Amino acid sequence: MKEELLHYIWKFKLFDAFNLKTLESESIEIIKPGEYNRDSGPDFSNAHIKINDILFIGNIEIHVSASDWKKHKHDKDSAYNSVILHVVLDHDMDVKNSNGIKLPTLQLKHLIFPYVTQFSPLMIKPNKKLICKNQVVELNGNDYLEWMNDLYFKRLKNKINFIKEVYYSENKNIQHTLYKLVAQSFGFKTNALAFDLLSKELSFHLVQTYLRDPIKTESLLYGVAGFLDKPSIDEHHHELQKEFLYLQKTHNLNSLPSTIWKFSRMHPQNFPSIRIAQFSTILPKFDFIINQLNELNTFDKWANELKLNLSSYWQTHYDFGKKINKGNNQLGDLSINSIIINVIVPFLFFYSEITNNKKMALAAKTIINTSLPEKNSIVNLFSKVLPKPTNALFSQAFIQLEKELCAKSGCLSCLVGKTILQST
Repeated sequence: MKEELLHYIWKFKLFDAFNLKTLESESIEIIKPGEYNRDSGPDFSNAHIKINDILFIGNIEIHVSASDWKKHKHDKDSAYNSVILHVVLDHDMDVKNSNGIKLPTLQLKHLIFPYVTQFSPLMIKPNKKLICKNQVVELNGNDYLEWMNDLYFKRLKNKINFIKEVYYSENKNIQHTLYKLVAQSFGFKTNALAFDLLSKELSFHLVQTYLRDPIKTESLLYGVAGFLDKPSIDEHHHELQKEFLYLQKTHNLNSLPSTIWKFSRMHPQNFPSIRIAQFSTILPKFDFIINQLNELNTFDKWANELKLNLSSYWQTHYDFGKKINKGNNQLGDLSINSIIINVIVPFLFFYSEITNNKKMALAAKTIINTSLPEKNSIVNLFSKVLPKPTNALFSQAFIQLEKELCAKSGCLSCLVGKTILQST
């Protein structure tokens, strides 16, 4: 058992507190368990404990094994002389403070309620998936909403910090920043790294020079991405090769290895060859988007900007030389939703912060609250325990919950985990 769990057990008295006794058979009554201390020093401060009916006010130190007291050198640290009770899971030795005074000790080994260890991920194999999924948990409505908001804005803060890093690496150029963010988003999960490498190898400054010419724009993107290194496949492929050969010599460009792009287990409409075509058609919109940020204040307006007009070739092909049998190559609704949720909204929050534009921040909040929740394995899993998400704020909160709490055995910081552990 981890010490963190013992802290929680003590704080909420998740053990049989009736007729408690020290190892010396002195009676113990817990009036107040104390205030949890996350800094250096004893684990709980200002505790009120009666030992043999005498009230003691002081600190509590908690260990898995009593010998941890000595291992942590508390016996030589005067900061621990204020400890009035040593609480341990297992008593393997008597301990004294730096004044040589033996500490009264409470052993919890056979007192902890069984359900505590049953539901604690700290006691089971770390690869166990969502151990609370079969539990019926009733959460306070207001507490749940507050928790979801807190989780979402923690995730948002991480995204904003990442955007700031990109912004400063691009010398505070907002268009170059947006270029890199949108590039990553078009890779989605599978090809995000490849798109990131593409945006680093091919600067927006250079791309911007040729945005009025779709063939030159495509040749730059496909050429640097490594799609034009192979022998000519069809007329369009050959045309881009000729164009890129000229641009490559003019600007001393390098090509990425084509092996970085992943095609396996993907629908043709999601192939990186199509994503690059889609990416090339949104780039000419960047000037308009930056100039109209204040006006692009709803989900529908952003969705409209992401409805792209592909060239005639990419309307009928999903890769060079490979025609579509059915369907189309437009960005689907789920893809548009994902880009708005994961890139546009954080970007708007970021931009509102650096420009002190409260109206834009309010618009970003409205957009996230009116965006449809994402559909993925994490959202599906958490919907078995929590109310199904009604918008993207909740689905993003679920993802934050999985990555920052569930994946790290953080049940003691989770509202569901706390509710289970506090119920009897």
